[in-house]
Amino acid sequence: PILAVLVFLSGVVLLFSGVTPEIDTRLEHIGFLIPHRLVDASHFGASLVGVLCLLLAQGLRRRLSAAWMLTTVLLLVGALLSLLKGFDWEEATLLTLTATLLAVFRRSFYRPSRLTELPFSPLFLIASICVLGASIWLLLFAYQDVPYSHQLWWQFTLDADAPRGLRSLLGAAVLLVVVSLTWLLRTARPVIHLPTAEELERAKTILM
Repeated sequence: PILAVLVFLSGVVLLFSGVTPEIDTRLEHIGFLIPHRLVDASHFGASLVGVLCLLLAQGLRRRLSAAWMLTTVLLLVGALLSLLKGFDWEEATLLTLTATLLAVFRRSFYRPSRLTELPFSPLFLIASICVLGASIWLLLFAYQDVPYSHQLWWQFTLDADAPRGLRSLLGAAVLLVVVSLTWLLRTARPVIHLPTAEELERAKTILM
């Protein structure tokens, strides 16, 4: 469904936003209201939500109820984090609108499932890896004038956009790898074959 595409795009927006600088004026204003540590945490968390949205989109495409529930919650959490990390109201509006559409079309996601049973999709995994690769390129392009050093990973100031982008990208990459390995290494479901006409006839003979 179209909603699966919207959720995937929401994940792309969150990831791209996580590796690009925030608008300085907004960041300065929000810095007076909340601690910069919370800004850093929100920035990091929004990127993780973005990765999960990329992966859960396949569950929505298959109309799984568990994917609908988790995605709706994550979109609302992502909207809140977008406001906290830099008052990105455009992102928050997109995420809230997508969550609202999911709520409106709740009945479209009728197939029961567990979160641990979400199907593995090579197509969505490859698409997610491509988005992550694009995020890496965007990070390098946005901060090409910032010389790299190991100290960047440990800078936690309000104007430290590059360190926030590095940490967010690393967290997103680790989460994608963990979820992908979990999918690939989990035990496959046994394939159930329906009995043939000959097997049914043989069973009938035994019972008779």
